[in-house]
Amino acid sequence: MKKIRIIWGTEAVRKIEKTIKGYTDKTYTFKTKNELNAFLKGVDESNGWLEYQTLEKGEKWKMDKQR
Repeated sequence: MKKIRIIWGTEAVRKIEKTIKGYTDKTYTFKTKNELNAFLKGVDESNGWLEYQTLEKGEKWKMDKQR
């Protein structure tokens, strides 16, 4: 088993705010090193983005009309 502990959030990482166990301070467990590495790659790719949306094969992305 491979484990990694991650502190999430700018304020927590910069020690501006205290971490909250299970929220900004989380430990993840993986069966293999490859699973851990894949997870970390996803963390790296998503860093800086607040949300995401997955699309099914062939599904088109449509923007909502601007107000």
